[in-house]
Amino acid sequence: MILFTSCGITKNYNKPENFKRFHKKFYRDSVFHYSRINFPLKVYERASITRDYPKGDTRPRNKLYSYTQKTLPRAMLSVKKYPKEFDMHFDSLNGKIIEKIYAPRFGYEEKRFFILKNNRWYMDSIRILND
Repeated sequence: MILFTSCGITKNYNKPENFKRFHKKFYRDSVFHYSRINFPLKVYERASITRDYPKGDTRPRNKLYSYTQKTLPRAMLSVKKYPKEFDMHFDSLNGKIIEKIYAPRFGYEEKRFFILKNNRWYMDSIRILND
C-alpha cells in the first residue's frame, strides 16, 4: 500500500481539479488528452461560404460530427500551435469552461467546451464558426 501511495496512484478526487493545470496537461500529453475527452465528442460546424457551394449560393451550412476514440482524426491543437493571427480567451457558462480560439481577420471562431465530471475536467464539445 505504501508503494501505491508514493507512486501517486491513489489520488483525492473529492476536490474539483484545477482547470489551469488540467488545461496545460491536456495539450502537452496526448495519452492524457484522449483520456479526458467526453466521447462521443460532438463537433458542430457552421460555414457561410466555401468553394464547394454552387456559384452564388451563400446559405450557411451546418454540420454535426460525432467522433469516437477510433474516428477522432487528431488531437486538438493548443492555440500556441496556431498562426500568430489567432487569439484565445476563457469564459464560463452554466458550470462549463469555454476556450474560445478566434481570428477576427479570417472570420474564424472555435469554442471548446469543458465540463467538470466527477471532479475531473473533460472536453465535451466543439463549435466552429467559419464565415
